[in-house]
Amino acid sequence: MKRRDFLKVSLTAGVATALPINVFGHTANSDNDAHQNGDKPDLSGAADILILGNIITVDENKLFADAMTIKNGYVQYVGNEQKARKLSDSHTVEKKYPKGLTIYPGFMEAHCHGMSVGLLESTIKLFDCNSFSEYQKTIKDYIAKHPGQDVYRISGWRNIGGQLPTAKLLDEVTPEGVCILGGSMDGHCFWVNSNCLKLIDETDPHFYDKYTPLEVPKDSNGRPTGYFSESAASDIQKLIPISMDTAKNSILAWQQFAFKHGLVAATEAGVNLASKFADAYSQLAKEGKLQFRTRAYWNVVMDQANEETVAMVERMSKEQNNEYYKVVGLKIFIDGVVESHTALLTKAYEDKKDTYGLDRYKDATGDPDATLKKLVLTAHQHGLPTHTHTIGDGAVKKMLDAIEYAKSTTGDYSIRDMLAHIELIRTQDIKRFAQLNVSAIVSALWSPKNAITPFGEELGYLGERATTNYQVMNSFVKMGVNCAQHSDYPVSQAFGIPRAIYCGITRRLPGGGKDTERLAEEAVTRLEMLKELTINVAKLWKEENHMGSLTPGKMANYVVYDCDFIDDDVEKIPGAVVQEVVVDGKEVYHV
Repeated sequence: MKRRDFLKVSLTAGVATALPINVFGHTANSDNDAHQNGDKPDLSGAADILILGNIITVDENKLFADAMTIKNGYVQYVGNEQKARKLSDSHTVEKKYPKGLTIYPGFMEAHCHGMSVGLLESTIKLFDCNSFSEYQKTIKDYIAKHPGQDVYRISGWRNIGGQLPTAKLLDEVTPEGVCILGGSMDGHCFWVNSNCLKLIDETDPHFYDKYTPLEVPKDSNGRPTGYFSESAASDIQKLIPISMDTAKNSILAWQQFAFKHGLVAATEAGVNLASKFADAYSQLAKEGKLQFRTRAYWNVVMDQANEETVAMVERMSKEQNNEYYKVVGLKIFIDGVVESHTALLTKAYEDKKDTYGLDRYKDATGDPDATLKKLVLTAHQHGLPTHTHTIGDGAVKKMLDAIEYAKSTTGDYSIRDMLAHIELIRTQDIKRFAQLNVSAIVSALWSPKNAITPFGEELGYLGERATTNYQVMNSFVKMGVNCAQHSDYPVSQAFGIPRAIYCGITRRLPGGGKDTERLAEEAVTRLEMLKELTINVAKLWKEENHMGSLTPGKMANYVVYDCDFIDDDVEKIPGAVVQEVVVDGKEVYHV
Protein backbone atom coordinates (compact mmCIF):
# COMPACT_ATOMS: atom_id res chain seq x y z
CA MET A 1 0.00 0.00 0.00
CA LYS A 2 1.36 3.41 -0.97
CA ARG A 3 1.92 5.95 1.76
CA ARG A 4 -0.83 8.21 0.46
CA ASP A 5 -3.32 5.34 0.34
CA PHE A 6 -2.33 4.36 3.87
CA LEU A 7 -2.85 7.93 5.08
CA LYS A 8 -6.28 8.05 3.50
CA VAL A 9 -7.32 4.83 5.27
CA SER A 10 -5.85 6.06 8.57
CA LEU A 11 -7.64 9.38 8.29
CA THR A 12 -11.01 7.77 7.63
CA ALA A 13 -10.53 5.30 10.47
CA GLY A 14 -9.70 8.11 12.89
CA VAL A 15 -12.90 10.07 12.28
CA ALA A 16 -14.98 7.80 14.50
CA THR A 17 -12.91 8.62 17.57
CA ALA A 18 -12.80 12.37 17.06
CA LEU A 19 -15.84 13.18 19.24
CA PRO A 20 -15.35 11.70 22.72
CA ILE A 21 -18.20 11.40 25.20
CA ASN A 22 -17.64 13.56 28.27
CA VAL A 23 -18.36 12.65 31.87
CA PHE A 24 -21.54 14.72 31.96
CA GLY A 25 -23.19 12.51 29.37
CA HIS A 26 -22.88 14.97 26.49
CA THR A 27 -21.13 14.52 23.19
CA ALA A 28 -18.53 17.18 22.46
CA ASN A 29 -20.44 19.35 19.99
CA SER A 30 -19.15 19.62 16.41
CA ASP A 31 -21.71 22.14 15.13
CA ASN A 32 -20.85 24.88 12.69
CA ASP A 33 -22.12 28.37 12.33
CA ALA A 34 -23.88 29.03 9.04
CA HIS A 35 -21.68 29.87 6.07
CA GLN A 36 -19.89 33.09 6.98
CA ASN A 37 -21.33 35.06 4.07
CA GLY A 38 -24.86 33.81 4.63
CA ASP A 39 -25.89 32.33 1.29
CA LYS A 40 -23.80 29.64 -0.32
CA PRO A 41 -21.53 30.85 -3.15
CA ASP A 42 -22.59 30.47 -6.76
CA LEU A 43 -20.36 27.73 -8.18
CA SER A 44 -22.33 27.13 -11.36
CA GLY A 45 -20.94 27.61 -14.85
CA ALA A 46 -17.40 27.52 -16.16
CA ALA A 47 -14.46 27.91 -13.78
CA ASP A 48 -12.52 31.14 -13.55
CA ILE A 49 -9.26 29.31 -12.83
CA LEU A 50 -8.05 25.75 -13.39
CA ILE A 51 -5.26 24.61 -11.05
CA LEU A 52 -3.12 21.58 -11.98
CA GLY A 53 -0.49 20.10 -9.68
CA ASN A 54 0.20 18.07 -6.56
CA ILE A 55 -2.61 19.06 -4.18
CA ILE A 56 -2.96 18.07 -0.52
CA THR A 57 -6.44 19.23 0.45
CA VAL A 58 -6.53 18.32 4.20
CA ASP A 59 -10.13 17.32 3.44
CA GLU A 60 -11.09 14.03 5.10
CA ASN A 61 -13.19 12.98 2.12
CA LYS A 62 -10.57 13.66 -0.58
CA LEU A 63 -7.10 14.11 0.83
CA PHE A 64 -5.14 14.18 -2.45
CA ALA A 65 -5.92 15.60 -5.87
CA ASP A 66 -4.20 16.70 -9.07
CA ALA A 67 -6.69 19.35 -10.17
CA MET A 68 -8.86 22.09 -8.69
CA THR A 69 -11.14 24.74 -10.14
CA ILE A 70 -11.95 28.16 -8.67
CA LYS A 71 -15.12 30.16 -9.20
CA ASN A 72 -15.85 33.63 -7.78
CA GLY A 73 -13.05 33.26 -5.24
CA TYR A 74 -14.27 29.88 -3.98
CA VAL A 75 -13.16 26.31 -4.57
CA GLN A 76 -15.52 24.91 -7.16
CA TYR A 77 -14.13 21.40 -7.67
CA VAL A 78 -11.25 19.26 -6.39
CA GLY A 79 -10.30 15.95 -7.95
CA ASN A 80 -8.81 14.73 -11.21
CA GLU A 81 -7.76 16.70 -14.26
CA GLN A 82 -10.25 15.08 -16.62
CA LYS A 83 -13.29 16.24 -14.63
CA ALA A 84 -11.74 19.62 -13.88
CA ARG A 85 -11.31 20.34 -17.60
CA LYS A 86 -15.00 19.70 -18.17
CA LEU A 87 -15.64 22.72 -15.93
CA SER A 88 -13.35 24.92 -18.03
CA ASP A 89 -14.01 26.99 -21.14
CA SER A 90 -12.06 29.45 -23.29
CA HIS A 91 -12.22 32.09 -20.54
CA THR A 92 -10.78 29.82 -17.83
CA VAL A 93 -7.22 30.69 -16.80
CA GLU A 94 -5.02 27.62 -16.46
CA LYS A 95 -2.24 27.49 -13.86
CA LYS A 96 -0.05 24.41 -13.95
CA TYR A 97 2.44 23.91 -11.13
CA PRO A 98 5.48 21.82 -12.04
CA LYS A 99 6.72 18.69 -10.32
CA GLY A 100 8.44 19.48 -7.04
CA LEU A 101 5.81 21.98 -5.91
CA THR A 102 2.88 21.12 -3.65
CA ILE A 103 -0.36 23.01 -3.06
CA TYR A 104 -1.89 23.20 0.44
CA PRO A 105 -4.78 25.07 2.04
CA GLY A 106 -3.62 28.46 3.30
CA PHE A 107 -1.93 27.95 6.65
CA MET A 108 -3.30 29.59 9.78
CA GLU A 109 -1.96 30.73 13.14
CA ALA A 110 -3.88 29.89 16.33
CA HIS A 111 -2.30 32.48 18.64
CA CYS A 112 -0.01 35.40 17.85
CA HIS A 113 0.41 39.15 18.28
CA GLY A 114 0.90 40.09 14.66
CA MET A 115 -0.23 43.69 15.06
CA SER A 116 3.13 44.55 16.67
CA VAL A 117 5.31 43.14 13.87
CA GLY A 118 5.71 46.53 12.23
CA LEU A 119 6.65 48.16 15.54
CA LEU A 120 9.33 45.53 16.11
CA GLU A 121 11.15 46.65 12.97
CA SER A 122 12.13 49.94 14.61
CA THR A 123 13.32 48.54 17.97
CA ILE A 124 16.86 47.82 19.16
CA LYS A 125 16.91 44.04 18.94
CA LEU A 126 18.70 42.17 21.71
CA PHE A 127 17.70 38.61 20.82
CA ASP A 128 21.26 37.47 20.03
CA CYS A 129 22.89 38.97 23.13
CA ASN A 130 23.98 36.69 25.97
CA SER A 131 24.99 39.08 28.76
CA PHE A 132 24.00 42.43 30.25
CA SER A 133 27.23 43.95 28.93
CA GLU A 134 26.25 42.82 25.40
CA TYR A 135 22.83 44.44 25.92
CA GLN A 136 24.53 47.69 26.92
CA LYS A 137 26.97 47.65 23.98
CA THR A 138 24.22 46.92 21.44
CA ILE A 139 22.06 49.73 22.80
CA LYS A 140 24.96 52.19 22.99
CA ASP A 141 26.08 51.41 19.43
CA TYR A 142 22.55 51.83 18.08
CA ILE A 143 22.04 55.20 19.80
CA ALA A 144 25.40 56.39 18.47
CA LYS A 145 24.30 55.56 14.92
CA HIS A 146 20.77 56.95 15.42
CA PRO A 147 21.18 60.01 17.68
CA GLY A 148 18.58 62.59 18.60
CA GLN A 149 15.56 60.45 19.54
CA ASP A 150 13.64 61.16 22.75
CA VAL A 151 12.60 57.51 23.08
CA TYR A 152 14.43 54.31 22.11
CA ARG A 153 12.60 51.00 22.24
CA ILE A 154 14.37 47.70 22.88
CA SER A 155 13.14 44.15 22.36
CA GLY A 156 14.22 40.55 22.81
CA TRP A 157 16.12 40.71 26.12
CA ARG A 158 15.87 38.05 28.81
CA ASN A 159 16.98 37.53 32.38
CA ILE A 160 20.62 36.41 32.41
CA GLY A 161 21.74 33.80 34.95
CA GLY A 162 18.66 34.39 37.08
CA GLN A 163 19.50 38.12 37.44
CA LEU A 164 16.82 40.71 36.69
CA PRO A 165 17.80 43.78 34.65
CA THR A 166 17.73 47.18 36.34
CA ALA A 167 17.23 50.81 35.35
CA LYS A 168 20.80 51.51 36.43
CA LEU A 169 22.16 49.26 33.65
CA LEU A 170 20.26 51.28 31.05
CA ASP A 171 21.21 54.58 32.68
CA GLU A 172 24.88 53.79 32.01
CA VAL A 173 24.25 53.97 28.23
CA THR A 174 21.51 56.61 28.23
CA PRO A 175 22.04 60.11 26.82
CA GLU A 176 20.62 62.93 28.91
CA GLY A 177 16.83 63.18 28.85
CA VAL A 178 16.32 60.03 26.76
CA CYS A 179 13.89 57.24 27.63
CA ILE A 180 14.84 53.62 26.93
CA LEU A 181 12.20 50.93 27.36
CA GLY A 182 11.02 47.71 25.85
CA GLY A 183 9.76 44.18 26.05
CA SER A 184 11.52 40.93 26.88
CA MET A 185 11.96 37.88 24.66
CA ASP A 186 8.92 36.22 26.29
CA GLY A 187 6.81 39.37 25.92
CA HIS A 188 5.76 39.40 29.57
CA CYS A 189 8.31 41.80 31.03
CA PHE A 190 9.34 45.41 30.49
CA TRP A 191 12.70 47.02 31.21
CA VAL A 192 12.98 50.80 31.54
CA ASN A 193 15.58 53.38 32.51
CA SER A 194 15.33 56.01 35.28
CA ASN A 195 13.99 58.63 32.87
CA CYS A 196 11.01 56.35 32.20
CA LEU A 197 10.51 55.79 35.93
CA LYS A 198 10.43 59.57 36.37
CA LEU A 199 7.87 59.87 33.56
CA ILE A 200 5.67 57.23 35.23
CA ASP A 201 5.87 59.11 38.54
CA GLU A 202 4.76 62.31 36.83
CA THR A 203 1.95 60.61 34.90
CA ASP A 204 0.54 58.45 37.70
CA PRO A 205 2.09 58.70 41.19
CA HIS A 206 0.07 55.66 42.34
CA PHE A 207 0.91 53.48 39.35
CA TYR A 208 2.83 50.91 41.39
CA ASP A 209 0.34 50.47 44.22
CA LYS A 210 -1.81 47.78 42.59
CA TYR A 211 0.92 45.28 41.68
CA THR A 212 2.57 42.39 43.50
CA PRO A 213 6.35 42.22 44.21
CA LEU A 214 6.62 39.66 41.39
CA GLU A 215 5.24 42.25 38.98
CA VAL A 216 7.14 45.28 40.32
CA PRO A 217 10.28 44.39 42.32
CA LYS A 218 11.62 47.23 44.47
CA ASP A 219 15.05 48.06 45.83
CA SER A 220 16.06 48.56 49.48
CA ASN A 221 14.73 52.13 49.33
CA GLY A 222 11.30 50.96 48.17
CA ARG A 223 11.78 52.26 44.64
CA PRO A 224 11.00 50.23 41.47
CA THR A 225 14.13 48.64 40.02
CA GLY A 226 13.19 49.25 36.39
CA TYR A 227 11.94 45.71 35.78
CA PHE A 228 8.21 45.08 35.35
CA SER A 229 6.33 41.89 34.58
CA GLU A 230 2.83 40.74 33.66
CA SER A 231 0.04 43.29 34.31
CA ALA A 232 2.51 46.04 35.20
CA ALA A 233 4.37 45.47 31.93
CA SER A 234 1.12 45.52 29.94
CA ASP A 235 -0.02 48.74 31.59
CA ILE A 236 3.25 50.53 30.85
CA GLN A 237 2.82 49.73 27.16
CA LYS A 238 -0.53 51.49 27.22
CA LEU A 239 1.19 54.65 28.43
CA ILE A 240 3.27 54.76 25.25
CA PRO A 241 1.45 56.84 22.63
CA ILE A 242 0.96 55.23 19.20
CA SER A 243 -0.58 57.10 16.28
CA MET A 244 -3.30 55.57 14.13
CA ASP A 245 -1.00 55.66 11.09
CA THR A 246 1.71 53.84 13.04
CA ALA A 247 -0.77 51.17 14.13
CA LYS A 248 -2.09 50.72 10.60
CA ASN A 249 1.36 50.49 9.07
CA SER A 250 2.40 47.93 11.67
CA ILE A 251 -0.61 45.74 10.79
CA LEU A 252 0.08 46.05 7.05
CA ALA A 253 3.70 45.05 7.67
CA TRP A 254 2.38 41.98 9.52
CA GLN A 255 0.07 41.16 6.61
CA GLN A 256 2.97 41.10 4.13
CA PHE A 257 5.18 39.17 6.55
CA ALA A 258 2.44 36.58 7.06
CA PHE A 259 1.79 36.09 3.33
CA LYS A 260 5.52 35.66 2.74
CA HIS A 261 5.45 32.77 5.23
CA GLY A 262 2.37 31.05 3.82
CA LEU A 263 -0.20 32.29 6.34
CA VAL A 264 -3.63 33.51 5.29
CA ALA A 265 -5.38 33.88 8.68
CA ALA A 266 -4.52 34.24 12.35
CA THR A 267 -5.79 34.75 15.86
CA GLU A 268 -4.89 38.16 17.29
CA ALA A 269 -4.61 37.20 20.95
CA GLY A 270 -5.47 40.40 22.81
CA VAL A 271 -6.15 43.02 20.18
CA ASN A 272 -6.53 45.73 22.85
CA LEU A 273 -3.22 45.04 24.62
CA ALA A 274 -1.81 48.19 23.01
CA SER A 275 -3.70 51.35 22.14
CA LYS A 276 -5.15 52.07 18.69
CA PHE A 277 -4.77 48.59 17.18
CA ALA A 278 -8.38 47.40 17.47
CA ASP A 279 -9.59 50.53 15.68
CA ALA A 280 -6.73 50.24 13.17
CA TYR A 281 -7.76 46.69 12.22
CA SER A 282 -11.39 47.75 11.85
CA GLN A 283 -10.53 50.75 9.68
CA LEU A 284 -8.19 48.77 7.42
CA ALA A 285 -10.90 46.15 6.88
CA LYS A 286 -13.48 48.81 5.98
CA GLU A 287 -10.97 50.48 3.64
CA GLY A 288 -10.44 47.19 1.79
CA LYS A 289 -6.74 47.10 2.67
CA LEU A 290 -6.92 44.01 4.89
CA GLN A 291 -6.73 40.74 2.95
CA PHE A 292 -5.33 38.71 5.84
CA ARG A 293 -8.18 37.20 7.85
CA THR A 294 -7.87 38.17 11.51
CA ARG A 295 -9.95 36.73 14.34
CA ALA A 296 -9.45 38.86 17.43
CA TYR A 297 -9.95 38.15 21.12
CA TRP A 298 -10.52 41.05 23.50
CA ASN A 299 -8.28 40.97 26.57
CA VAL A 300 -10.19 41.21 29.87
CA VAL A 301 -8.33 41.98 33.09
CA MET A 302 -9.65 41.03 36.51
CA ASP A 303 -10.96 44.45 37.53
CA GLN A 304 -12.99 44.55 34.28
CA ALA A 305 -14.32 40.98 34.56
CA ASN A 306 -17.99 41.87 34.71
CA GLU A 307 -21.27 41.75 32.80
CA GLU A 308 -20.73 45.19 31.29
CA THR A 309 -17.39 44.22 29.73
CA VAL A 310 -18.70 40.93 28.34
CA ALA A 311 -21.75 42.70 26.86
CA MET A 312 -19.42 45.23 25.22
CA VAL A 313 -17.38 42.43 23.62
CA GLU A 314 -20.58 40.75 22.42
CA ARG A 315 -21.62 44.03 20.74
CA MET A 316 -18.21 44.30 19.09
CA SER A 317 -18.50 40.70 17.86
CA LYS A 318 -21.64 41.75 15.97
CA GLU A 319 -20.64 45.24 14.87
CA GLN A 320 -17.03 44.46 13.89
CA ASN A 321 -17.83 41.40 11.86
CA ASN A 322 -16.05 42.03 8.58
CA GLU A 323 -14.90 39.02 6.57
CA TYR A 324 -11.30 40.04 7.22
CA TYR A 325 -11.56 41.28 10.81
CA LYS A 326 -13.80 39.91 13.54
CA VAL A 327 -13.88 40.12 17.31
CA VAL A 328 -14.81 36.56 18.26
CA GLY A 329 -14.29 36.12 22.02
CA LEU A 330 -12.53 36.96 25.26
CA LYS A 331 -8.79 36.73 25.90
CA ILE A 332 -7.86 35.88 29.49
CA PHE A 333 -4.42 35.81 31.14
CA ILE A 334 -4.28 33.38 34.04
CA ASP A 335 -0.54 33.35 34.69
CA GLY A 336 2.80 34.50 33.24
CA VAL A 337 5.93 32.67 32.08
CA VAL A 338 8.38 30.24 33.64
CA GLU A 339 11.43 32.44 33.06
CA SER A 340 10.14 35.16 35.41
CA HIS A 341 8.65 32.67 37.89
CA THR A 342 5.16 33.92 37.09
CA ALA A 343 3.82 30.75 35.41
CA LEU A 344 1.34 29.25 37.89
CA LEU A 345 2.49 25.81 39.07
CA THR A 346 0.90 23.17 41.28
CA LYS A 347 4.34 22.52 42.84
CA ALA A 348 6.87 25.20 43.75
CA TYR A 349 9.75 26.20 41.47
CA GLU A 350 12.94 24.21 41.94
CA ASP A 351 15.07 27.31 42.50
CA LYS A 352 12.49 29.20 44.58
CA LYS A 353 10.83 26.77 46.95
CA ASP A 354 8.35 29.33 48.27
CA THR A 355 7.19 30.48 44.81
CA TYR A 356 4.31 28.95 42.85
CA GLY A 357 3.91 31.73 40.29
CA LEU A 358 1.38 34.45 39.63
CA ASP A 359 -2.38 33.91 39.67
CA ARG A 360 -3.93 36.94 37.97
CA TYR A 361 -7.46 35.81 38.81
CA LYS A 362 -7.07 34.92 42.48
CA ASP A 363 -9.73 36.48 44.69
CA ALA A 364 -8.60 37.77 48.07
CA THR A 365 -11.44 36.20 50.06
CA GLY A 366 -13.92 33.35 49.77
CA ASP A 367 -13.66 31.16 46.67
CA PRO A 368 -10.28 32.15 45.14
CA ASP A 369 -11.65 31.34 41.68
CA ALA A 370 -15.04 33.05 42.01
CA THR A 371 -14.31 35.97 39.66
CA LEU A 372 -12.92 33.72 36.94
CA LYS A 373 -15.83 31.28 37.16
CA LYS A 374 -18.33 34.11 36.93
CA LEU A 375 -16.48 35.64 33.97
CA VAL A 376 -16.46 32.39 31.97
CA LEU A 377 -20.11 31.72 32.82
CA THR A 378 -21.09 35.24 31.73
CA ALA A 379 -19.13 34.85 28.51
CA HIS A 380 -20.92 31.58 27.71
CA GLN A 381 -24.30 33.12 28.48
CA HIS A 382 -23.46 35.76 25.86
CA GLY A 383 -22.32 33.07 23.38
CA LEU A 384 -18.64 34.01 23.60
CA PRO A 385 -15.73 31.54 23.83
CA THR A 386 -12.66 32.16 25.96
CA HIS A 387 -9.08 32.09 24.71
CA THR A 388 -6.76 31.75 27.69
CA HIS A 389 -3.04 32.17 28.34
CA THR A 390 -2.08 29.14 30.46
CA ILE A 391 1.61 28.26 30.80
CA GLY A 392 1.80 26.35 34.10
CA ASP A 393 -0.13 23.25 35.15
CA GLY A 394 -1.76 25.28 37.94
CA ALA A 395 -3.12 27.75 35.39
CA VAL A 396 -4.43 24.93 33.18
CA LYS A 397 -6.27 23.32 36.10
CA LYS A 398 -7.71 26.63 37.23
CA MET A 399 -9.13 27.49 33.80
CA LEU A 400 -10.52 24.01 33.18
CA ASP A 401 -12.27 24.22 36.56
CA ALA A 402 -13.85 27.52 35.52
CA ILE A 403 -14.95 26.15 32.13
CA GLU A 404 -16.39 23.05 33.79
CA TYR A 405 -18.34 25.27 36.18
CA ALA A 406 -19.73 27.37 33.33
CA LYS A 407 -20.68 24.47 31.06
CA SER A 408 -22.21 22.36 33.82
CA THR A 409 -24.25 25.42 34.88
CA THR A 410 -25.55 26.25 31.39
CA GLY A 411 -25.63 22.69 30.05
CA ASP A 412 -24.18 24.02 26.79
CA TYR A 413 -21.01 22.22 25.69
CA SER A 414 -20.93 23.71 22.18
CA ILE A 415 -18.93 26.82 23.17
CA ARG A 416 -15.42 26.29 21.82
CA ASP A 417 -13.16 27.51 24.60
CA MET A 418 -9.42 27.14 24.10
CA LEU A 419 -6.29 27.15 26.24
CA ALA A 420 -3.06 28.43 24.71
CA HIS A 421 0.59 27.49 25.36
CA ILE A 422 0.12 24.67 27.93
CA GLU A 423 3.83 24.17 28.63
CA LEU A 424 3.03 22.02 31.65
CA ILE A 425 -0.06 19.94 32.37
CA ARG A 426 -1.17 17.30 34.86
CA THR A 427 -1.93 13.93 33.26
CA GLN A 428 -5.50 13.93 34.62
CA ASP A 429 -6.22 17.27 32.95
CA ILE A 430 -5.45 16.04 29.42
CA LYS A 431 -8.66 14.00 29.40
CA ARG A 432 -10.69 16.98 30.63
CA PHE A 433 -10.02 18.87 27.39
CA ALA A 434 -11.98 16.22 25.50
CA GLN A 435 -14.68 15.96 28.13
CA LEU A 436 -15.31 19.70 28.14
CA ASN A 437 -14.91 20.28 24.36
CA VAL A 438 -11.90 22.55 24.95
CA SER A 439 -9.29 23.02 22.23
CA ALA A 440 -5.56 22.85 22.99
CA ILE A 441 -3.43 25.52 21.32
CA VAL A 442 0.05 24.02 21.41
CA SER A 443 3.45 24.87 19.94
CA ALA A 444 5.59 22.27 18.22
CA LEU A 445 8.08 25.12 17.79
CA TRP A 446 8.61 25.21 21.57
CA SER A 447 8.72 21.45 22.15
CA PRO A 448 12.43 20.56 21.55
CA LYS A 449 15.12 21.24 24.12
CA ASN A 450 16.70 24.70 23.72
CA ALA A 451 13.84 25.84 21.49
CA ILE A 452 13.24 29.04 23.48
CA THR A 453 15.03 28.94 26.83
CA PRO A 454 18.32 27.05 27.27
CA PHE A 455 17.44 23.60 28.55
CA GLY A 456 19.82 23.91 31.49
CA GLU A 457 17.91 26.97 32.69
CA GLU A 458 14.60 25.13 32.34
CA LEU A 459 15.93 22.34 34.53
CA GLY A 460 16.94 24.94 37.10
CA TYR A 461 13.42 26.37 37.16
CA LEU A 462 11.40 23.16 36.84
CA GLY A 463 13.59 20.13 37.60
CA GLU A 464 12.18 16.89 36.17
CA ARG A 465 9.03 18.71 35.04
CA ALA A 466 11.08 20.00 32.09
CA THR A 467 11.13 16.42 30.76
CA THR A 468 7.66 15.12 31.72
CA ASN A 469 4.32 16.29 30.33
CA TYR A 470 6.09 19.23 28.68
CA GLN A 471 4.40 20.64 25.58
CA VAL A 472 2.36 17.47 25.09
CA MET A 473 0.79 17.00 21.67
CA ASN A 474 0.19 13.36 20.86
CA SER A 475 -1.48 12.80 24.24
CA PHE A 476 -4.13 15.34 23.24
CA VAL A 477 -4.57 13.80 19.79
CA LYS A 478 -5.10 10.33 21.25
CA MET A 479 -7.87 11.76 23.44
CA GLY A 480 -9.64 13.25 20.42
CA VAL A 481 -8.91 16.85 21.46
CA ASN A 482 -8.92 19.50 18.75
CA CYS A 483 -5.30 20.71 18.67
CA ALA A 484 -4.13 23.79 16.81
CA GLN A 485 -0.60 25.12 16.38
CA HIS A 486 0.71 28.54 17.30
CA SER A 487 3.98 30.43 17.30
CA ASP A 488 3.11 33.40 19.56
CA TYR A 489 5.11 35.54 17.12
CA PRO A 490 6.67 38.06 17.56
CA VAL A 491 6.65 37.52 21.34
CA SER A 492 8.42 34.27 20.51
CA GLN A 493 10.88 34.52 17.64
CA ALA A 494 10.50 30.83 16.75
CA PHE A 495 8.45 30.94 13.56
CA GLY A 496 7.74 29.23 10.26
CA ILE A 497 5.41 26.54 8.89
CA PRO A 498 8.19 24.14 7.75
CA ARG A 499 10.00 24.52 11.07
CA ALA A 500 6.80 23.84 13.01
CA ILE A 501 6.04 20.72 10.96
CA TYR A 502 9.58 19.41 11.48
CA CYS A 503 9.54 20.02 15.23
CA GLY A 504 6.09 18.46 15.53
CA ILE A 505 7.00 15.20 13.83
CA THR A 506 10.50 14.86 15.34
CA ARG A 507 10.38 16.85 18.62
CA ARG A 508 13.87 18.06 17.63
CA LEU A 509 15.33 21.34 16.42
CA PRO A 510 16.28 21.46 12.73
CA GLY A 511 19.94 20.48 12.56
CA GLY A 512 20.02 19.95 16.32
CA GLY A 513 20.00 16.18 16.31
CA LYS A 514 18.92 13.86 19.10
CA ASP A 515 20.46 16.12 21.76
CA THR A 516 17.55 18.51 21.25
CA GLU A 517 14.86 15.81 21.27
CA ARG A 518 12.29 16.03 24.05
CA LEU A 519 9.53 13.50 24.69
CA ALA A 520 9.63 11.74 21.31
CA GLU A 521 6.42 9.94 22.25
CA GLU A 522 4.61 13.28 21.99
CA ALA A 523 5.46 13.64 18.29
CA VAL A 524 2.51 13.57 15.88
CA THR A 525 2.12 12.50 12.26
CA ARG A 526 2.75 14.72 9.25
CA LEU A 527 -0.94 14.75 8.41
CA GLU A 528 -1.84 15.72 11.96
CA MET A 529 0.55 18.67 11.79
CA LEU A 530 -1.05 19.86 8.55
CA LYS A 531 -4.47 19.66 10.19
CA GLU A 532 -3.25 21.57 13.24
CA LEU A 533 -2.03 24.35 10.96
CA THR A 534 -5.20 24.57 8.85
CA ILE A 535 -8.61 23.02 9.50
CA ASN A 536 -8.15 22.69 13.27
CA VAL A 537 -7.49 26.43 13.53
CA ALA A 538 -10.67 27.14 11.56
CA LYS A 539 -12.54 24.99 14.10
CA LEU A 540 -11.49 27.35 16.88
CA TRP A 541 -13.59 30.03 15.19
CA LYS A 542 -16.41 27.69 14.02
CA GLU A 543 -15.36 28.46 10.44
CA GLU A 544 -14.38 24.99 9.23
CA ASN A 545 -17.22 25.21 6.68
CA HIS A 546 -15.68 28.42 5.37
CA MET A 547 -11.92 27.75 5.22
CA GLY A 548 -9.18 25.41 6.41
CA SER A 549 -9.23 22.85 3.60
CA LEU A 550 -9.44 22.81 -0.18
CA THR A 551 -13.05 21.73 -0.38
CA PRO A 552 -15.79 22.85 -2.79
CA GLY A 553 -17.70 25.77 -1.33
CA LYS A 554 -14.81 27.06 0.80
CA MET A 555 -12.66 30.10 0.17
CA ALA A 556 -9.98 29.56 -2.49
CA ASN A 557 -7.06 30.23 -0.14
CA TYR A 558 -3.99 28.18 -0.90
CA VAL A 559 -0.22 28.21 -0.56
CA VAL A 560 2.44 26.56 -2.71
CA TYR A 561 5.67 25.17 -1.21
CA ASP A 562 8.66 23.56 -2.89
CA CYS A 563 8.23 20.54 -0.62
CA ASP A 564 5.72 17.73 -0.15
CA PHE A 565 5.29 17.66 3.62
CA ILE A 566 3.68 14.21 3.43
CA ASP A 567 6.07 12.35 1.12
CA ASP A 568 9.43 14.15 1.04
CA ASP A 569 12.36 13.22 3.27
CA VAL A 570 11.88 14.68 6.74
CA GLU A 571 15.21 16.52 6.67
CA LYS A 572 14.10 18.45 3.57
CA ILE A 573 11.14 19.96 5.40
CA PRO A 574 12.85 22.74 7.45
CA GLY A 575 14.34 24.29 4.31
CA ALA A 576 11.06 24.45 2.39
CA VAL A 577 10.26 27.82 0.81
CA VAL A 578 6.92 29.42 -0.02
CA GLN A 579 6.53 29.92 -3.77
CA GLU A 580 3.09 31.49 -3.97
CA VAL A 581 0.12 32.47 -1.81
CA VAL A 582 -3.43 32.89 -3.13
CA VAL A 583 -6.29 34.49 -1.16
CA ASP A 584 -9.86 34.45 -2.43
CA GLY A 585 -8.55 33.13 -5.75
CA LYS A 586 -6.13 36.08 -6.17
CA GLU A 587 -2.36 35.94 -5.87
CA VAL A 588 -1.07 37.99 -2.92
CA TYR A 589 2.53 36.74 -2.85
CA HIS A 590 4.95 35.18 -5.30
CA VAL A 591 8.59 34.37 -4.73
